[in-house]
Amino acid sequence: MDTAEMFLAEFADWAKKDPKVNALITKAWNNDITYKDAQKLASMSGKKLGEMMALQLSDGGSLGSLDIKMLRDFLNKSILANYNLVTPVINQAQLVINRALNVQLNPIIAKFPRDRVNGLAKEIEERGFDAVVGQLLKQVENISVSTVDDSMKENVRFMGSVGFRVTVSRYYDHVGVNHRKESCQWCLDRCGVNVPYREALEKGMFERHPGCGCILDYTSEKGTQRQVDWTRNQWV
Repeated sequence: MDTAEMFLAEFADWAKKDPKVNALITKAWNNDITYKDAQKLASMSGKKLGEMMALQLSDGGSLGSLDIKMLRDFLNKSILANYNLVTPVINQAQLVINRALNVQLNPIIAKFPRDRVNGLAKEIEERGFDAVVGQLLKQVENISVSTVDDSMKENVRFMGSVGFRVTVSRYYDHVGVNHRKESCQWCLDRCGVNVPYREALEKGMFERHPGCGCILDYTSEKGTQRQVDWTRNQWV
């Protein structure tokens, strides 16, 4: 087993043993999960992965001398491992909503953000690890939580397009930008309660900066339905 494989095994072992992660996964399989729970899991796992990566990619770490191709491969495999941890919980959170509405709609999961990951590898190569280590920690967590946000956005968009009345809410976390005490006006400008989807999109409610802790949620209720092939998420 090479160093990268050992790293992935260590991350998997953390996820398997961490009581908070296990509690959220148990909630998911008990059909008692929400998007807020999924965001909590994504934040925890993204933060942990970022911390582990920072140790390995530092000059003193075992992966500190990777070339760009190997670095890109390592980042993709590592962040994909986190993606595979988080996305089943997102899927269950959306299924809970679909079942409450009594529709056979398949949850939509955001695609793996390979371009963002490759861009992060390029930034490390160009600027050096020491120059971006702080951003690396926040970017990995941001990529993780954004998977939840992007999945929610796609589900909200589709449900609205087939006749559901859908509104989006974004709540400020009260810890400020980058977890300092001052308020983050950028986030506050994007917060709102029960905002229609198109307005929420224009307002930027699904956007996040690195270190953002805002909570996103949405509500839906049946309106005038279009005829849909729910198994393929397509109009008939």
